[in-house]
Amino acid sequence: MKKKLQVFVSSTYEDMKAERQKAVEAILAAGHIPAGMELFASENQEQWKVIQRWIRESDVFLILLGGRYGSVESTQKKSYIHREFEYAVSKNKPIMSVVISDSFLDEKIKQGVYNARFPVENKDPRYIELKKMIHSKMSAEYSDIGDVSSAISRMFANYPKQFQKCSGWVSGKEYLRTESALNSQYLGIISASIGLNRDEEFRLLRDRATKEISIIGAGMSKLSRLALNSLENQASRVPIHLYMLDPDYLESNPTYAQLLQDFFGIQRFSDYVRLSYSTLKEFCEKHNSAQCKHHITLSVYRTVPTMSMVIIDPTTSKAEMVVEYFSYHCGEERPLFRVGKCKKAQLFESLYEHAKHLFDASIEVVK
Repeated sequence: MKKKLQVFVSSTYEDMKAERQKAVEAILAAGHIPAGMELFASENQEQWKVIQRWIRESDVFLILLGGRYGSVESTQKKSYIHREFEYAVSKNKPIMSVVISDSFLDEKIKQGVYNARFPVENKDPRYIELKKMIHSKMSAEYSDIGDVSSAISRMFANYPKQFQKCSGWVSGKEYLRTESALNSQYLGIISASIGLNRDEEFRLLRDRATKEISIIGAGMSKLSRLALNSLENQASRVPIHLYMLDPDYLESNPTYAQLLQDFFGIQRFSDYVRLSYSTLKEFCEKHNSAQCKHHITLSVYRTVPTMSMVIIDPTTSKAEMVVEYFSYHCGEERPLFRVGKCKKAQLFESLYEHAKHLFDASIEVVK
């Protein structure tokens, strides 16, 4: 998917108008979006917050350094281009820089670009410090105005890896084309969503089973509290295998339990798992002691959970699974994927291999 990068352009203003124009032209020619706040004064705290937001929301930071250090903010004792540069570095933005050469600075002085109101400040220790920091990033010198645009173009062309992790912007049409191509690009994915109705997705998949059902950590608390009748109905048709976190292991490892509690955002997480386990264990034992056609097994594991799964009929051509990935955030917005077997792709098989490793590492507590 083609994406446009937003490039924040930082420089002093009066002496760098021509350079800024060339930079904007080069950014546009590369297919990206220029942004800048050159008319803002950093002394105003509200305006500085706006500048910070623009830098945060930009993908790349470009600094053009001419012969001036710039006006100095009263509390920080640094110019606003210096502050912008340091802020961009603190936010891990890719930094591009184009610095005036000594010879071209002399030429601009002769042209009268610099004067008493906007003096040359290249001997200022703060300017020297900033220039040194700038040269440690992607950097180029320019000896005439035309060099500015060519230097920027070369950096975009020569350092593509620097920009790979940038979010960028895509057009609505491009996004829709990409979205519609997901199923062909990732063969085997039947649907993808944010798991707001995960329990319903899990139930519908279980209802489609004809051979067996395996449930790995998927909605165990809901199963223990709300879905036992549904589970019993499904067990009348096919055997069911349940896999969940080992409550004994959580209780004997409070640091591990606290980590999972913080991640899932569930208070008293060990007690929560223990209650689900006790309810399910009692239910499975009661079900299996009766004259039932198919048993429900319960196993526990001690590995770090990375996903929940419901898998049906894995040895048949109609095998399916619903996979819920645990991402960096918890709550209701975890990605949910419905995956089926596909002759042209091995996605189902790869995910099932992951599940089998967990099966092998689990301890069966109810047979």
